[in-house]
Amino acid sequence: MARGNERFDSFARRMREGFIALNQGRYGMDELGKFLLSAAIACMVASFSHVRLFWFLSTALLLWELFRMYSRNYPARARENSAFLRKTEKQRAWFSLLDKRWTNRHTTRYIKCPRCRKVFSLPKGKGKIRATCPHCHKQSIHTT
Repeated sequence: MARGNERFDSFARRMREGFIALNQGRYGMDELGKFLLSAAIACMVASFSHVRLFWFLSTALLLWELFRMYSRNYPARARENSAFLRKTEKQRAWFSLLDKRWTNRHTTRYIKCPRCRKVFSLPKGKGKIRATCPHCHKQSIHTT
């Protein structure tokens, strides 16, 4: 029985070393890659509705992600990722604020400024307070 374990350990070690050698010098996963992978999985799930377009789209997204992940052209992949990050900055900020609001929901109240519509935070449980917007400096009264 011990001999079978030794063979398996040897096989696993060789597979691990081969995988490391294959990925040496490759670009790997970045934010655009994570988005492409998530979109491909969503399209795969949608393809269960027997709409072939979703299957083709998920295959194309996976192939694009694999191409990017195993590419050795670092500057081109980094440019693609930075362009993606620039274009999705507002959406990522919105999700970040949503996460922050959920995390601090017991201690903080988030208010929209009546003038500039930016969101700022106030401590909960202080009653009626006069708050100054940190963006446009307009004062307003809010109940926390």
